[in-house]
Amino acid sequence: MFPIILVSKSKKDADDFLQKFIQENRIGKDRIFIIFPLKKDILISQIRELKKQILIATPFLRLFVIHEFDGATLEAQNALLKSLEENVLENQFVLVTKNEYLILPTIRSRSKIVRLKNKNMSDTKIDDLYSNLLKKIELSTNYGFLADKTLANMQRSDVINFFEMLIVYYRSKLSRHPISAKISKKALYFKALLESNNLNPQLVCDNLLIFLNKAFKMKE
Repeated sequence: MFPIILVSKSKKDADDFLQKFIQENRIGKDRIFIIFPLKKDILISQIRELKKQILIATPFLRLFVIHEFDGATLEAQNALLKSLEENVLENQFVLVTKNEYLILPTIRSRSKIVRLKNKNMSDTKIDDLYSNLLKKIELSTNYGFLADKTLANMQRSDVINFFEMLIVYYRSKLSRHPISAKISKKALYFKALLESNNLNPQLVCDNLLIFLNKAFKMKE
């Protein structure tokens, strides 16, 4: 069985997926091993302990769940890499993460990536304030929109939420405005960049909005 990288913003959604997986594969509680970060990181010492368990032969499928694997150190990820390919009929790994791009490419390439739908994001409705701002940006002939009071004093979480609303907004316009696909893709890229790096959220937001404005100018 391929290792699974389970991408979810919601702990409840991830837990629901795991419970369903356990039931469908009839995995007993004594064959489920769960690892959580020590403080903030998954450490190499935890992976070494896990590997000891893997060495014990079993005729039954075992499930190894590592939560917040995007917080694993590089040493821990590299240490796990070989184990992901050993005794694949006996061991199923599920690496739970919010940001798959913080996981080594060598692990991602060996895994099945399951992205759970972000229910909160799909239910997000952009309000009139942001809708008017985006229309203003689309039509603007300069970058004066960057000084709009709607964008003032935005913190990291505010910018991430704004990006999520922006993605929903442009996804709803795909059939009428093909340029919306490019904008949504860029917004997802900037959102992931902001979530995984210590960047200035205001500058990231400004860069995306400038891209948005240029995209509509090029369309004309």
